[in-house]
Amino acid sequence: MRICSLLPSATEIVASLGLTDALVAVSEECDWPPAVRELPIVTASRVDTNRLASLEIELAVRETIADGRPLYAIDRDLLEQLEPDLSLTQNLCSVCAVSADTVGQLCATSAEVVALDAHTIAEIQQRVLDLAELLGATARGHAVVEQMKATIAATHAQVAGAPTPPVFVAEWLDPPYAAGHWIPEMVALAGGREVLGRPGAPSYPTSWEPSATSGRNSSSSPPAASTTNAPHARRRRSSSTVARLLSTPTPTTPGPRHASPTASPSSRSSSTQTSPTTGLPTPNSRARQ
Repeated sequence: MRICSLLPSATEIVASLGLTDALVAVSEECDWPPAVRELPIVTASRVDTNRLASLEIELAVRETIADGRPLYAIDRDLLEQLEPDLSLTQNLCSVCAVSADTVGQLCATSAEVVALDAHTIAEIQQRVLDLAELLGATARGHAVVEQMKATIAATHAQVAGAPTPPVFVAEWLDPPYAAGHWIPEMVALAGGREVLGRPGAPSYPTSWEPSATSGRNSSSSPPAASTTNAPHARRRRSSSTVARLLSTPTPTTPGPRHASPTASPSSRSSSTQTSPTTGLPTPNSRARQ
């Protein structure tokens, strides 16, 4: 099977199933495992975030959406030349990646288009199993999920009985967005209490005032790779201090790596500048894909 992945987490899942060689194309956001960076890139952002500040990116994305214009372009000619059998993307958010509906609108392809959407950690694990079954790697899929569960359980056990500090995870900085979907779950499993995030629900805009008063102990920005020119690259800007800052090395994409061990908020004592954020620039619906 020839696979085109337009979603970073989907690329990661395919690789975890031992099927990296089946990938023939990826999106510009796909960067794990490192080998996929050598694959043809078939999408590009229409918003150049390299020259824009946080608020400017927010406004540019909102304007593009309001005008009904797509945030991403697809290289139709290249995609048709590569002739994928399967295209992987999502329908959770029109900003974080090319949606399944958009693929059909922007590019005529005979490939099957599959959307991998997840709102919770349990749904992330289920998507791994779903894709594994689709790709004929059911046993490997179960092994990946069991390892994810074991890693999460081991991390949670490390903070059992420890104090539960309030934590605010900013998915975007200007304006700040409170985390949603699986992020508050990750905070809780690591021993913290997300003060504004809503588990299983979209992230939403707030202000620094309530986040500062609600999360006195710590403020955190989810990590990501280097800045890239995509609408959600704003999640890759460094965070300003609200209170004690935490550096959290655990990836927050909805794939196997989100379960990687991370130091818990209750066990971190040093103040450090956080790694870049992982928010999405939509006003009411955000999720790291």
